[in-house]
Amino acid sequence: MSESFVVRVTTLPEEILEAQKLRYAVYYKERMNAKSEGLDVDMFDAYCEHLIVEEVSSHRIVGTYRLISRKAAEQCGTFYSQNEFDIQKILESKENILELGRACVDRAYRTKGIIRLLWKGLSDYIAYHNIRYLFGCASFEGIIPEKYQHGFSYLHYAHRAPEYIRPEVLSSSAALIKILEPEEVNINKAWSEIPSLLRGYLQVGGWVGQGIFQDLSFSSLDACVVVDTRRLVLGGYGAR
Repeated sequence: MSESFVVRVTTLPEEILEAQKLRYAVYYKERMNAKSEGLDVDMFDAYCEHLIVEEVSSHRIVGTYRLISRKAAEQCGTFYSQNEFDIQKILESKENILELGRACVDRAYRTKGIIRLLWKGLSDYIAYHNIRYLFGCASFEGIIPEKYQHGFSYLHYAHRAPEYIRPEVLSSSAALIKILEPEEVNINKAWSEIPSLLRGYLQVGGWVGQGIFQDLSFSSLDACVVVDTRRLVLGGYGAR
């Protein structure tokens, strides 16, 4: 596996372009049925670092993660998550912080452990830069909250971030969520409703913020994830 693929951080324009093509294929063609080819590009791409997985034999970019440091956010004027959540408590931390986003894997390579390689690369990056808090948006497909009632309720009771670091959804675009009573929550159903990437964050000890953002541009419902790297559950990802 490791001989077939390599994971690394890049700022090379030609590799970022390939990552943007992959993101478009996943977020627009696959999830939103876009018919044409294109790029997923925004203002953050020019300032952030891009974690990529490259297939050695073909030089194809088959997985990517976008990493936005505090310095990159200062250059942009904001973090991406600030479009959806109040993250002031994270920003006030004196620790090193890192925003994660645009995680995706080529559809043809999803059985090849690519997400594990991305997490391995991320782990190395965290250690090298002494990152304390990871955060970012994790998306549920579609904009109908009722589809995820058990999942949202379970997150509220079992994985809500502590007050001192908790993001809060911006009220102007908050999804209307009905939180079930604790005894009404079906844990198995809840777990099946939670996207695989978010399950991965939870398995390593991650939390979610207060509320869910309704993202009409991506046709998704977004939770804000926070991970304190000092309480990472080693080996937790992929446990389920």
